[in-house]
Amino acid sequence: MEKLLVHIARQGQSLGSFSEEEVREGVASKRFSKEDDLAWTSGMTKWRPLREVMDAWSSDSLAGTVITPAALPEPAWERRSELGFFKALFQTIFEVLFSPSKTFSKMKTTGGLGGPLLFYVITLSVVVPINCLYQAQVIKDIAAFMPQLAAQPGFQKVSAGPSISLQQMTIMSLKMILSLFLMVALLHLSLKIVKSAQERFEATFRMLCYLSGAYALIGTLFCLINLAPGRLGLIPINIRISIYIIEALVGVSIFGALSFIGLKQVHHLSSWRTTFVLLFAMLLPFLIALAVILLVAILITIVLVAKHFMH
Repeated sequence: MEKLLVHIARQGQSLGSFSEEEVREGVASKRFSKEDDLAWTSGMTKWRPLREVMDAWSSDSLAGTVITPAALPEPAWERRSELGFFKALFQTIFEVLFSPSKTFSKMKTTGGLGGPLLFYVITLSVVVPINCLYQAQVIKDIAAFMPQLAAQPGFQKVSAGPSISLQQMTIMSLKMILSLFLMVALLHLSLKIVKSAQERFEATFRMLCYLSGAYALIGTLFCLINLAPGRLGLIPINIRISIYIIEALVGVSIFGALSFIGLKQVHHLSSWRTTFVLLFAMLLPFLIALAVILLVAILITIVLVAKHFMH
C-alpha cells in the first residue's frame, strides 16, 4: 500500500511532504503548528488546517506506527525548575555555544518572552561590570596611541577615572536590552519582508535572547584576556590596539555564525535564504533611513512648491 504523504505549508511557503508519523512527531516537537499550518493530501479538493486533517485520520491508519515521545524542551534553561538554576544556566550556555544546531532545532518556539529575557538579563549581571572597565581601558589606550585625540573632553573624562559606577552599569544594561529588542525587530521584519518567517516573532525573540546571552559571556572572556594585562601595563600599547581589532573581528564572526545557525534552524530555512535574510537585516536600517530622508525631501519640496504658487 502506498504510503500517505501530507504536504504542509505555512504563510504561503511549502514546508515539504511528510508521512503521518513525521507530521505527528513534528507537531509534538513544535516544528508544525496545528492551528497555523495548512495541509493537503491526495484526494482533498483544497488545503485545510492541519488540525482538521489530523482529526480526520482514523486510528487504523496508525496501526503499527511507533510515535517517538516529544523531546525535552531545549535549551536547558526551559527546564530550570527540574535541573536547578545554576545547572540550567551553565548547561544552556554550553549548548548554545557548542551545539547550536541541535539546540535551536529543538528550541521551544512558544512559551512566552519572560524566560529567555531573564536568561539574557542574568548574563548581563556578569558582562556589564567587566565591559564598563573594558570600554574605559580601550578609550584610554586609543587616546594614548593617538595623542591628537587626548585633548578631546570625552577622552579626558574617561581617562581621569575608569571606575565602575552604578549609573554607568545601569545605562549600559539598558542599552544592551534595547539593542536586543531592536535586533529582534529588524531581523523578524526582514524575515517578513522576504517572506521567510516560518515562525512568529516570539520564536525569533527567544532564539536571539539565548544566543546573545551565551555570546555575551564569550565576549567577556575576550575582554578579560586584554583587560588585566592592559591595566597592569604588561603589553605594549600598539600590541593592545591590535588585539582589540582582532577581538572585534573574531567576536563578529562568532556572533554571525551563531545567528546563521539559529535563524536557519528556528525558521527552517535553506542556507542561501538564511544568508540573504541576514544580509537584508544588516541593510534594512540604511534602507529605512534612506526612505525617511526621501520622504522628508518630498515633503519639503511640496511645501516649497505650494508656497511658490500661493505667492
